[in-house]
Amino acid sequence: MEPSWQKVYSSNDQFKAELLKQVLVANQIEAVVLNQKDSSYQFGEVSILVHQADWTTAKTLIHQQLNNT
Repeated sequence: MEPSWQKVYSSNDQFKAELLKQVLVANQIEAVVLNQKDSSYQFGEVSILVHQADWTTAKTLIHQQLNNT
């Protein structure tokens, strides 16, 4: 990954991370999901990465989304 990518969210729930990524994409923020879970034992985390310039906006959108659920 390029150094301009920053982690904005992490969880052990891949489904939630994918949903949050779609919220970011719908708001014109480029985002990627990085799955670092072990495939055999299912431990580890799933992270959402965004460009450094979008970090503050992405963090706000994620916070709003999590508080609405």
